[in-house]
Amino acid sequence: MTTGFNIVSHFHAAAGRVPHRLAIADVNGEITFGDLQRAVIQQVTQFEKQGLQPGDRVLVFVPMGIDLYIHVLALFHMGCTAVFLDEWVNIKRLQLCCKIANCKGFIGTPMARFIGRFIPELRAIPVWIKGKINIAEKSSRTIAQNKASSSQFDHSPVVINPNTETALITFTTGSTGIPKAAKRTHAFLDAQFSALKDTLNAHDALIDMPALPIVLLINLGLGIPSIVPNWKPSKPHKIKPKNIIAQWEKYGVNRLIASPYFVESMAISQTKHPHPYRGIQQIFSGGAPVFPDSAALWCNAFPDSQIQVVFGSTEAEPIAKIDAKTLKNCHLQSEHGLCVGDISPWTEVLILPISGEDMVAQSDEDMHLMALKELQVGEIVVRGEHVLREYFNNPEALLKNKIFYQNQCWHRTGDAGFIGTDKKLYLLGRTQQIFYHEGQAVYPFLEEYKIKQIEGVSMGTLLKMNDKVIYFIELKDPKFQPSVDLFVRCNSPKPDWVVYKPLPRDKRHHTKIDYDRLMGSMA
Repeated sequence: MTTGFNIVSHFHAAAGRVPHRLAIADVNGEITFGDLQRAVIQQVTQFEKQGLQPGDRVLVFVPMGIDLYIHVLALFHMGCTAVFLDEWVNIKRLQLCCKIANCKGFIGTPMARFIGRFIPELRAIPVWIKGKINIAEKSSRTIAQNKASSSQFDHSPVVINPNTETALITFTTGSTGIPKAAKRTHAFLDAQFSALKDTLNAHDALIDMPALPIVLLINLGLGIPSIVPNWKPSKPHKIKPKNIIAQWEKYGVNRLIASPYFVESMAISQTKHPHPYRGIQQIFSGGAPVFPDSAALWCNAFPDSQIQVVFGSTEAEPIAKIDAKTLKNCHLQSEHGLCVGDISPWTEVLILPISGEDMVAQSDEDMHLMALKELQVGEIVVRGEHVLREYFNNPEALLKNKIFYQNQCWHRTGDAGFIGTDKKLYLLGRTQQIFYHEGQAVYPFLEEYKIKQIEGVSMGTLLKMNDKVIYFIELKDPKFQPSVDLFVRCNSPKPDWVVYKPLPRDKRHHTKIDYDRLMGSMA
């Protein structure tokens, strides 16, 4: 994409087509596409009065909802860069992210702005903006006002070079080291828009509940209503399914896009409910691995739904996709991997030898000469228009995670896997977790699935630390420890220690083990 373009154009086109259609409903209210468009234009005017200009970076610390998307769309519209931080971010990480992004503006909730006064990196941001926008100002418009003037819509979005101008900066997960700031240009977001539109089978009859912020942004560009789930993303383990079901019934929700933990929680609730909700037609889940037992549960809980599991990452979404009905019948064994399905037509995938070193190539021929054959395990690397090319102010991350040559960019996912004879992609976990024991490669990712099948185990893994193999087991109740002891005696590799303790989860999805925190707790 070389001509001038602004990603917000998708939203304005949708608002022009369906101005009276519901755009977003959250716990505080509702707004149509037409009213949302007016609110965005008004917010642009406010931003300009407060001194923001095209190219400025603005830290946005507002919960997912109507207010968030008014701010973000307005920033896109005027050519600014929205900088996102997760709600669960700690003070130390917040300070690091602020130093990296070097923002001119800060949009925050009252609590965020109060706390920010005690954080030097936030105090240094010159322009502070209220995150809360009055609902009445957003949606109470008389017919006369709507018809009075169309001049407000003559305020066209800033046209920019989509390949060089950044629309959005997000920070990848991880609790140690320098945070990786994913630099999403307007061209990148447009390519991701097209890829996910195709992958998620978007159409006008959808009433969607997206628990993932980027998906709601895509819905706004397609004219699809979005119902923001009534939960706290910063505390996913405290989800209350009855609140979610109430929203489904109120709005007639027929599609759900959420993390595996969210879907799992709703599936468990559905199986226990005497009159489960049967309106969900499509479910898409991503952000963490989904194993066959979970796929079986989901299919049982949502028998009338088409359920797809999407494999990808912050830098490359989507990479592959698999139907839950297929996944539930996959037999996962140590010598196999977790099938993540058919490779996306938008993505080119190669399997390269696992290496902790920076990789260099001069041509496509070099890449394909390095590539492993079917069934050979290596690191999954990907290429495509929707694959992130840059990190912001982090050259070390760029060297470690990217392979550049000519105008090409391959992303190293850090995931181990292989391509099967069926041309499907199989996952074996993070490359840095693999270790060798008695001459054999051990994949903790696959062992975790076996451990989870033990009666009374919530979660478990095994790691090699200081040449010792250690099993970490989280029990639902201490009475189940004999089942684990039996498994350990029969399984290979034999551990040097078995540690029973609650295991730290990733804070974004509450699904994956946070290995950094786990190993840090043992230091």
